[in-house]
Amino acid sequence: MSNKQEGTYRLAGGITVTDADLEADAQRFEAGECDGAWKVLPERPPRSGLDPR
Repeated sequence: MSNKQEGTYRLAGGITVTDADLEADAQRFEAGECDGAWKVLPERPPRSGLDPR
């Protein structure tokens, strides 16, 4: 049995998103606030707990 929560997805690069993250992105896209491209923001370090240096 998997420990993964329902509605939680692991993306390339170790990024984890939830259904709520995806819904918020969809709302921003529909409002024209973003172009739909995925990118890692510098203020949100990876959740892996590893030092990125």
